[in-house]
Amino acid sequence: MRAACAAPLLLLLLVAAASLFGPARASAQTPASTAFTYQGELASSGTPVNGSRLFRFRLYDASTGGAQVGPTLGATATVTNGRFAVELDFGASPFAGDARWLEIDVSEGAGFPFTTLAPRQAITATPYALFALNGNPGPQGPPGPAGIVASVTAQFSLNDRSAWTRIEALGDDQCHPNIPLGFTFTGWGRADSAVSVSSNGVLFFGGSQCSTSFSNQALPSAISQAPFLAFFWDDLRDYGTGEFIEYATLGSAPGRVFNLYFKGRLFSANCGADPINVHVSIHEGSNLIQVSYSGLSGCALIAGSSATFGLQAPNFADAYLVGFNAPILDNDAPRQSMSFTPPRQ
Repeated sequence: MRAACAAPLLLLLLVAAASLFGPARASAQTPASTAFTYQGELASSGTPVNGSRLFRFRLYDASTGGAQVGPTLGATATVTNGRFAVELDFGASPFAGDARWLEIDVSEGAGFPFTTLAPRQAITATPYALFALNGNPGPQGPPGPAGIVASVTAQFSLNDRSAWTRIEALGDDQCHPNIPLGFTFTGWGRADSAVSVSSNGVLFFGGSQCSTSFSNQALPSAISQAPFLAFFWDDLRDYGTGEFIEYATLGSAPGRVFNLYFKGRLFSANCGADPINVHVSIHEGSNLIQVSYSGLSGCALIAGSSATFGLQAPNFADAYLVGFNAPILDNDAPRQSMSFTPPRQ
């Protein structure tokens, strides 16, 4: 996702609070930190910047105009081949559930003017974990018994799929409707007992509402009025027996888990036969939605550099954008995951 301006250009690579693809832990004795790491890429006239730069960071309540929320933060960072990282701490209060955008100024050093980079960068789901870590479930759903807010990182072994239902032909720009969950999912005040899956890496809640759009967009997107999970929204297709969907519902009420394994390839074949391996689990009762990725190659497109990741509420109302055309996945990690818990009402 590039932010264009008259001089430098900024590419958002990753925003992380604690860790996007791992558990965030806080002890009862030590409050969770409200700091998160911002990593970016800075170029001037298309050439990666090297050297020390001054940065200023501000949060706003709108993508343009609007009001500043919280303090202005300053930082000096060393930029190496265009890449830099800074730690930001706006506190927890700005992340109370409303959308936030980050505006960044950059200067070559003391005495040089600051340039404001545009557009502002949408703050994605990760910093909102600060809200939950500090004891408030915030936009990620109501707490469970005794006010408990849990971070679940349990993984299922994908080797154990012998009895799963298989859809062999994913096709090109096709929807696979009415895949039964095996229970009722109550996110957003809905009662969904089935999902639909697009061959382009999107899961829609509701058995008949689906979109075959292959041109990924930032979230929120108007491709469907149904809530949907963009687990790897890109132009994908089925090249043969190596691409398929398998699904099964495991466990007993009230703790059943719907599992879906998606294996596809990029339509462009720019990464050859390298597969995209995704496991989606949807949990009864808790409304937990977990997505994990494994067995990824080193091809940048397999890392998500042309894909959208995130969860969108019904009727285009709101969305948690985790990544848009950003290589957020790492082929050196054996397994990576992201989790969402939509509200029940």
